Amino acid sequence: MNEARLFDDSRHLDLIYQLFGFDRIMTEKELLLVFRDEMTQEITDDLIAIAELKMNDTSSEKKLIRRVFNVLVECVQNIVNHADSSPSDKLNKSAILVIGRGADHYFVITGNLIRNDRVENLKEIIDLINGLSPEVIRDYYTEKMRLAEFSAKGGAGLGLLDIARRCGRKMEYDFRPVNDEFSYFSFKANIAFNHSMSENQVASK
Repeated sequence: MNEARLFDDSRHLDLIYQLFGFDRIMTEKELLLVFRDEMTQEITDDLIAIAELKMNDTSSEKKLIRRVFNVLVECVQNIVNHADSSPSDKLNKSAILVIGRGADHYFVITGNLIRNDRVENLKEIIDLINGLSPEVIRDYYTEKMRLAEFSAKGGAGLGLLDIARRCGRKMEYDFRPVNDEFSYFSFKANIAFNHSMSENQVASK
């Protein structure tokens, strides 16, 4: 695959739209934020602040907004802390963040580079979490937090557990090869309106 073609500006968001069924996005869903560029800590702080303002302008309950906000923070921190860098400036500017609202859920979509040798492990982690019940996810997350078993670079697993326990729906993902060294990782978290969490679960981080 020609990496310049995959990451051409005119095609960039098209990939995300195709993967997650965005053909009806403008008529059935409300987009709150769309971003495509390099993702740094300073930029993510600004994006989070903008998203928080937009969500507070909606009619959603505060508990739901808090869940969406926490999922958003985990998603962007996963990009900042766990995305891989390429020698190509064009590829490094390929991060994507989309936040929107559907009929019965909010969604957060991210896209970033990942080294090919990390793809299978990340697939296994997401598939494992998607196969767990909400109760098992809650208990597993609490245990991992207590034991502090995740390393700094391997901490994406803990972040994914946190996302899953707040969403109430399965995570969606896709990996597209860019070249012999990198793939493009697309990820979608769907935060259900009716997913309930105890106050302790919501407050814990």
